[in-house]
Amino acid sequence: MIDGFAENDVISDRIDTWLLESYSLHNICEVEEGDIVLDCGTYSGNTTLYFANKAGNTGHVYGFEAHPKTFKNLRKNVAHLQNCTPIRAAVATATGMVCFDENATTASSIQKKGIQVPALSLNDFINSHKIINVDFIKMDIEGCEADALRGADRIISMFHPKMAISVYHKLEDLYFLPQLIHSINRDYIFYLRHYSDNKYETVLFCVPTETAHSEDLCIAETFQKSDIYKLTTLLHAIYTGYHDIYSPWISEYKKLLREYQNASEYLHKSIKISECYAEKIKQIEAENHRLKSIVTKFSAQIK
Repeated sequence: MIDGFAENDVISDRIDTWLLESYSLHNICEVEEGDIVLDCGTYSGNTTLYFANKAGNTGHVYGFEAHPKTFKNLRKNVAHLQNCTPIRAAVATATGMVCFDENATTASSIQKKGIQVPALSLNDFINSHKIINVDFIKMDIEGCEADALRGADRIISMFHPKMAISVYHKLEDLYFLPQLIHSINRDYIFYLRHYSDNKYETVLFCVPTETAHSEDLCIAETFQKSDIYKLTTLLHAIYTGYHDIYSPWISEYKKLLREYQNASEYLHKSIKISECYAEKIKQIEAENHRLKSIVTKFSAQIK
């Protein structure tokens, strides 16, 4: 394997990070030289290494990973770099302790039961480390992105960092996370990109308006006023085929389909009945016409 990749990772992580560059939207939303980066959910460290390479010696990357085993890999993989600081903590709304699944490592997340791990809000983290600016935030934390964003609201309000946020873990994240970010700071426009041939790696890129192009702002205005959040959710549901997560949608679709089929059958029967009645009406009208002719003839004979 090529030097520079993280050890004890998975091949798909290398492809997503280094080849597809899943957390960069070139010339729009990406880490640049000198940036201070908060890498939330590092796994074994490929994204941290990637960001460190882009930020250079004048930048710095803080990599957050909560699972003890995975964190050991992260710390080992970035030990040779001066511009990386590994942080063993989950990213959450508030600082404290949370539970992690002890066995899951590649997709570990906050659970109701499991091993106890420290949790940090990003607001508290930059205060305690006396970090005076944040340029880029990446989050891929298995569905806990909303909580982590709430814990970074002061950073988002004060520093307007560029952000790359995963939105494929939960059905509602596709439209809820942009709404949440706008509730914290309206000065963002959004780009959505899917980097994989499966259901993973759908990323919301958040660009502060002061760095956006003028034509992007026109698009953003349309985006904000439309119902695109819900439409995107539906398209994502169709595209990825999340049968477990999207089962309510599928059930509702099947229900509507059955109702449509029943209505179609009822309409078809109604048409047949109508055709039958129309035929009977024609027969009655013909019989009526015949009877009228007889009455006319009979009346003429009487006269």
